[in-house]
Order: sequence, then C-alpha cells, then structure tokens
Amino acid sequence: MSKVCFIIGASSGIGLATAARFLEDGYTVINGSRTECELSGVRNYSVDVATPKTIYAAAKDIAREFGRIDVFIYSAGYSMAAPVEFAKQEDYRYLFDVNFLGGIEGVRAGLPTMKKQGTGTIVVVSSIGGVLPIAFDSFYSSSKAAVNMLVRELNLELAPHKIRAISVMPGGTQTRFTFKRNVYSEEAAGLYADRMDNAVERIAKSEQEGLLPEKVAETIFFVATAKKSPELVAVGVKNKAYHMMDRIMPRIETRMLLRLKYKV
Repeated sequence: MSKVCFIIGASSGIGLATAARFLEDGYTVINGSRTECELSGVRNYSVDVATPKTIYAAAKDIAREFGRIDVFIYSAGYSMAAPVEFAKQEDYRYLFDVNFLGGIEGVRAGLPTMKKQGTGTIVVVSSIGGVLPIAFDSFYSSSKAAVNMLVRELNLELAPHKIRAISVMPGGTQTRFTFKRNVYSEEAAGLYADRMDNAVERIAKSEQEGLLPEKVAETIFFVATAKKSPELVAVGVKNKAYHMMDRIMPRIETRMLLRLKYKV
C-alpha cells in the first residue's frame, strides 16, 4: 500500500501544488477543505477548519480506510490587513481559527494514527511573517509565530513516538491568496488608512512577484520525506536572509528596515 499524505487546504495555492508533488511520488493524497481539490486521484473530504468536528471525521475515515497517515500537512490560511486598534474581534478570532487553532485540531486528529503506526511527519505552512512582522497584517504574523512555537513544542512532546514536526516558512508567493485578503476600508482603518494602504500595496507586490507555489511545494516535499530537517525552514534565498537577519540584527534596526520596506 502506498504512503498516505493528508493535506488540509489542498484546493488551491501552495496546498494544491503540494498535493500534485506528493501524487507525483506515488502517495495516496487526501484533501480536506471546503472546496474540492480538482486534481485527478486526490480523495476529497469536506472540512471546515473553523468546525473541528469535520477535521476529526475526516481523520477517522482515513484511519479506518487506509490505516495510516504518513504525512499530515496543514496549509489552510487567512489574512487580514487592519490596524490593531480598529480590528473587529470576530475577524481576528476567525483568523486564529483558520491559521492556528485549525492546525492544532488537525494535529490532534491525526496523532492517534501516527502513534499507532510508530512514525509520522507533521508539516505546517507558516510564513516568514511569523519571524518578521508584516506591517498591518499583525494578526496573520502573530498566528504564524504561534504556529512556529507549536512546532517546536510538538517536537519536544512527540520525539519518543518518532513523530516530527516542521514549520515551512515561505514569504510572498504567487497565488490567489493576495486577492482573498480581508483589507479594511479607509473608513474602517481611520487615521491609519494611508500607511495601511502603502503596506497592502507592498505586500501584494511582493506576493505576485514572489515565489512560485511549486517552489514551496518542493520544499515541503523535501523536508517531509527527508530523514532529518530543521524545525523551522525558510523558503527561498531572500526569506532565508530575512530569517538570518532576525537572528543577528538588533530589534530597533530590524524595525527601521521593516518600516522602510512597507513604507509605514
């Protein structure tokens, strides 16, 4: 029987490219999302990450039918451009449901099967924004920072079970994610509107001129199938440099560079 890769969020973008890469290597690929993955050969389950019972139902069915989950990938994501002061609670709570809490439920749903089989790999699609904040996308950056810490904690807990966790951190990537971002209106952003608009423009540009999703998918495949890999993996030369910059530069200088980058 082929190995099983369960991806939450394989209907588009990075998740879709990742599904294609694992299919290419002969994996049984299963997608969980609200919209079906249209790749031939992918098994689809209707999963809404903000409704945990749908995640557990899919994981239970996968375990019953295939008896294993070799790789679990969490690729669901949501972004909002809004000043912290005026952000709506329902918006940022939903963001954390999608970006962080849904990932926790996915991990919890898949762990019993991985522990039973005595091995497994968890990959969470994070962002370089989890290391260096993205201007006026504070909740997204915060959720990705939380993802990174979750991965580090999981490796402490799961090492005796031969299960490892990896956070893959792309930067701007050429997907429809750019156009799905919840951008607050100038009225809603208030006195922050001009600076927020500058940041949103720069973010969109970096994404649409950024990495191809296939590049990110190749990194995900590599770290998931390698015998060893770092816990936090930046994708692309520029993002690796950003990651290193955060490690070695004083915070005040980093903040100044970020203000210049986003024109805020």
